[in-house]
Amino acid sequence: MSWPKNDDGTVDWEHVFTDPKTGFIPTITDAKSLDALESCATVVINSLFGRDDDEEYRTAYIAALNHIFLSLNGDEHIETIRARLITMLHSIKENRISRVAEYQKVGLENPDNENRRMSPDNPMAAIDVLGE
Repeated sequence: MSWPKNDDGTVDWEHVFTDPKTGFIPTITDAKSLDALESCATVVINSLFGRDDDEEYRTAYIAALNHIFLSLNGDEHIETIRARLITMLHSIKENRISRVAEYQKVGLENPDNENRRMSPDNPMAAIDVLGE
């Protein structure tokens, strides 16, 4: 997947998450049913954690999604699920934006390079909001 870029070559995570036409958060906001919401959330997670070495993170997020959709099954819970998913996406977005800022600050190699992953942060930290 080719992500939109900032002038310095880093991924424009704000655009990826919030663009009204293609952003992950508007996609979740616009889902009309539980099935559509679950499908959209799965596509988003697979897109965000699509690298081969992301399997652990992808699996954990998908398991968390499955849990929330099973535990809050029923159309009456769609807005609760949607709110949790949006909170999770905001958390992931802020984490990715801060990672880019840290790299820019110290002048390190592009953090969005396909072959690297910054290890000090916890990419799975945003899962916690699904259980709240």
